[in-house]
Amino acid sequence: MHRAVMVMVMVGYAFGGMALGGIALGGHRPDAPAPKPAVLAAAWMAEARAPDGSDRPMAGFDTCRAPSLHTMRVWRAKFSAAGIYIGGENMACAYGNLSLTWVRAVTAMGWSLLPNYVGLQPPCDSYPGRIRPGRAAAQGRAAADNAIADATMLGIGRGSPLYVDMEAYNRAKARCVTAVLTFLDAWTRQLNARGYVSGVYSSADAAIVDLRSATRVDGHRLAKPQCVWIALWDKQKNTNAPGYLARSSWPPGDRSKQYAGSLRVKVGGITMDVDLDLVDGPVVREHHQKPKHHQKPKHHKKPKRHQPPKHHQAPKHHQKPKRQQPPKHHRRAAKRQPRRSTRTSP
Repeated sequence: MHRAVMVMVMVGYAFGGMALGGIALGGHRPDAPAPKPAVLAAAWMAEARAPDGSDRPMAGFDTCRAPSLHTMRVWRAKFSAAGIYIGGENMACAYGNLSLTWVRAVTAMGWSLLPNYVGLQPPCDSYPGRIRPGRAAAQGRAAADNAIADATMLGIGRGSPLYVDMEAYNRAKARCVTAVLTFLDAWTRQLNARGYVSGVYSSADAAIVDLRSATRVDGHRLAKPQCVWIALWDKQKNTNAPGYLARSSWPPGDRSKQYAGSLRVKVGGITMDVDLDLVDGPVVREHHQKPKHHQKPKHHKKPKRHQPPKHHQAPKHHQKPKRQQPPKHHRRAAKRQPRRSTRTSP
């Protein structure tokens, strides 16, 4: 993105504000497999359509501050999701309208959200908060924990995607590249360990291409993020990044693209400075906040309610012959008693 911080508003599906079970891993072994949250296989692909039912990919935009609720209602006519910057040392824009109430209100309108965290930047950049090569792994884990805390404050729970903003850097500096990859490796492992989907936003010729080409970092296997958001201002409204990223790397459903930037766009009489995006990766949306999952137990309970009467009816059929037999014995005994009584009377 063209600035360190922005609110990204875009269309998408996916994992919103729900308390899904994550993957619990002990320790931080760098050579341990980077777990992929179980939610990706089921919920992710099950929600492969936009809230309005249209096919993906979907149009979106991003801007520095969260727009007002009025603006979100008006811009909903053209766009259908809202991405948000949730925190980080290098977050240049204030929260503005962003709050738990705002998140609930815009998702209720049908917007989808992509949470982005602007943490430490490459050591070869000029940002005030930078990665320290000797502490890159620890800083990556800390960034993930802080992003989760910020997301939780906004009602974005486990199973949700969290993106880290890694601005462009000089790829010719090997030490800088290693520090960035070590940081992102730890970011992904920590997010996955705590049940979140790992995402990375970066320029196509920066972290995106390095994540694609690298297989190991700092002596162990590189844990790659589950999804990427590519910054490539080629003005091509697609998710391709020719020359940087093959289609097989983060295929449809796992990638989004910022294809144009620094534009003034007017919708319904309201103008904003935005970047334009095409999204085919995971976002947060209100669909997952609805208590639809509570309906399933009701369906399971119905057969259980019908079963008890069936079990009670079966014993009744078995008890009928038992109830008929005792009266027969009593009748025989009743017939014998009068005979005995007549014989003993003089």
